[in-house]
Amino acid sequence: MEPPCLLWGRVCGKQHMNTGRNNRQKAMRKTKKPQRKSTTAPLCKNEKEIDAVKTLLEQITSEVQDRIVSPGTNAVKRFTAIPLLHKNPVSVTCDTGYIDFDSWAALPAVQMRDISPGFIRRICLTAKNITLEIVAERQQSEWEFTARVYDSGETSQEWILSAGGKKLLPKSLGFYHWTSQRTPSRLRIFNNDRHISFEKLKWA
Repeated sequence: MEPPCLLWGRVCGKQHMNTGRNNRQKAMRKTKKPQRKSTTAPLCKNEKEIDAVKTLLEQITSEVQDRIVSPGTNAVKRFTAIPLLHKNPVSVTCDTGYIDFDSWAALPAVQMRDISPGFIRRICLTAKNITLEIVAERQQSEWEFTARVYDSGETSQEWILSAGGKKLLPKSLGFYHWTSQRTPSRLRIFNNDRHISFEKLKWA
């Protein structure tokens, strides 16, 4: 039989080992595994932020709607004339226009090659209530043209201008603008209802 002191030491040693094991197990149970962070963050943290976003979107929508402006009458007329750039109207009334004013009328005839850069010619062509006004300016190597159509004295933007093989749509404020090395001898304008051919222009 072992002495009481040795037996007590073994018992105490076992109890000490069991206590250490139990402590480690408790510590492991208390230690929680780290949770993975979500890669997708919520759009809004709470309902207040959601309401704030909705309010902001409503304000933006309201401002955009206020800035939308309906096209004016002249813009609509220009848009309706766009198809005529690619095809002629099917059925229209044909008229003939004549020279009403020519700034060169009182000048002696000159050769085109003798016209110096900066020289300007102004022409007004009329057909009943329609007037076509053209300003031609000689540049170094070409001519620069600006034109406008008037209907009873008011700017009209529903016409296609045909000059020198070009079909032109009026731009802002009803102005036509183009350049060419040659001067046009025949001018005509047309829309969906009417076609006007003007008399031949002489440039030399």
